[in-house]
Amino acid sequence: MSREIKFRAWHKKRQKMYIVMSLVRPDQAPYCLCREHPDDRSEALLTEGLEFMQYIGVKDKSEVEIYEGDISQTIAFTDAGEEVRLSKFVYFYDEGLARFRKRRDDGEIYDCDKISEQGKTIIGNIHQKPELMEVPHG
Repeated sequence: MSREIKFRAWHKKRQKMYIVMSLVRPDQAPYCLCREHPDDRSEALLTEGLEFMQYIGVKDKSEVEIYEGDISQTIAFTDAGEEVRLSKFVYFYDEGLARFRKRRDDGEIYDCDKISEQGKTIIGNIHQKPELMEVPHG
């Protein structure tokens, strides 16, 4: 089973998220071609000062791609139709296990699986909305 390999990058100085179109590693300083929006022209950015996040290969219930650093939440409804917000999770790559995992807001760590992630909603990421979840970057 194969999955798409894609990245996005957080520009620390500009405080902006970019779609990474390609990574270039010439003999001098490595850079990437990035876009802020899919229809924008690509811009060459030095990789220094960028934090890269990989697509985990799964989408949420609204078909939004899930990347490292994304924050998801399960939202359920009571019989009366009232919205109930459940646990929040942040996604990260566990190098020791060589797989993507998620950390719940209480600190518990779980493996990611396609079925459970498709029931969640991405509500932000640790760079643009850190107030949603105070957790280490993984």
